[in-house]
Amino acid sequence: MTRSRIGVAALIGAGLFLAVGTSAQAGSSDLEVALEALQTAAENDASLSPDFKSAVKQLSEAMRAQQNRGLPAVGSASGSKAEKTFFDRIHPFADMRLRLEHARHQPGMRRDRTRLRTRFRIGAEYELTNEFTAGFRLRTGNPDDPNSPHQTFGSGFDSWEFNLDRAYIRYEPDHVEGLWLVAGKAPHKFKTNPVYGELVWDEDINPEGLTGGYTWSNGNGLELGVVAGEYWLVERGGANEATLFDVQGHGSIEISEHLVATAAVGYYDYSRLDDGGAGRDGALLPDNAGNLLTDFNGDGIGDAFASDFQIINPIASVTFSGLSWPITLAGEYIHNFDASNSDFEDGYALGASTKGKVMERSAKFFYQYQELGREAVFSGFAQDDFQHATGFRGHAFGSEIGIADNIKLKIWSLFSRPIDAPMTSRNMEKRIRFDLNAKF
Repeated sequence: MTRSRIGVAALIGAGLFLAVGTSAQAGSSDLEVALEALQTAAENDASLSPDFKSAVKQLSEAMRAQQNRGLPAVGSASGSKAEKTFFDRIHPFADMRLRLEHARHQPGMRRDRTRLRTRFRIGAEYELTNEFTAGFRLRTGNPDDPNSPHQTFGSGFDSWEFNLDRAYIRYEPDHVEGLWLVAGKAPHKFKTNPVYGELVWDEDINPEGLTGGYTWSNGNGLELGVVAGEYWLVERGGANEATLFDVQGHGSIEISEHLVATAAVGYYDYSRLDDGGAGRDGALLPDNAGNLLTDFNGDGIGDAFASDFQIINPIASVTFSGLSWPITLAGEYIHNFDASNSDFEDGYALGASTKGKVMERSAKFFYQYQELGREAVFSGFAQDDFQHATGFRGHAFGSEIGIADNIKLKIWSLFSRPIDAPMTSRNMEKRIRFDLNAKF
């Protein structure tokens, strides 16, 4: 090799070494630019042999692959060039709510009720590896009431309860994009009604068990997916456990430039709620918020669920974005195949929402009407916003306005009456809320 070739080769080699050795400080895009420049210089130098050019190209490609995998790079001073620090891997989050709530015509109460409540939640996710993540969350509220993380003001200045409501590990394999698996106490990952989506499952409830899902997209407006979970409701040493299996298929498609349609069909199968006494011994009965009970032991007191629960829940929506404020129309249907009374086995909801900006701040307005049979859902895990969890018809409507970065004011009302009550104003149960929500 001539002196000029030796000089060029030395320059290229030194450049590659420096690019690798300093990539811990530089970003991956900086390294890519350096590798591309060195490879181009080698290819354009007529004095270098084809074998040498090929070797430079192979080395550059190998380094790119190594960088993409996040592996330590050869030639770095520490030997761990691409390693993330603890602070790179941890992702904390928190939110707080202040709520002023006024309720009228509450069941069993003669007087109206006004109360101030708060919710505080804090947690984090930590990247264990490129594929595994651990997460947790703490929240205020009664640990025996999974539906509500709210703490009511006015308890003689007692300290508030603070509980662990999430603890899980998530696996997302690099070699199968769109696949994920979660084990532990984690969020319920079903797609929901975009207007108001808690009729079947309250979003505050974090089930315990195993969940997995897969989402596929063609990159051209079509997305399909599935989610399935196996949850443990009651563990019993001497009898069968009460469990819940659920599965949902979902999809969305861009029909046109301004029109998107989405659909999902969920299925919930509760098993052995009363097998071995899961309901009869009181393990789940305290969570009951409206389902019918039966007297199992003949003492005149309801001590078991009258129905089993095998629920199907199709949801559909369309969003039109051709106006200055996009409009979403949504509906869902609920049916319990195992209801003890066919008059109580169905439910449905129809609603609409729109969102845009008011004085440069985000704004959303929504309305939904729903009817829910008493046995259509398992009341222990259904919403607790209306004054009844099941067996009611009613309206939910309101607005949400951004008043600062990460701070929103939501004003909403929930008007309802028992589904079999006469249409009188006295039977209209009203709940009006002012929520100040902050994320940080």
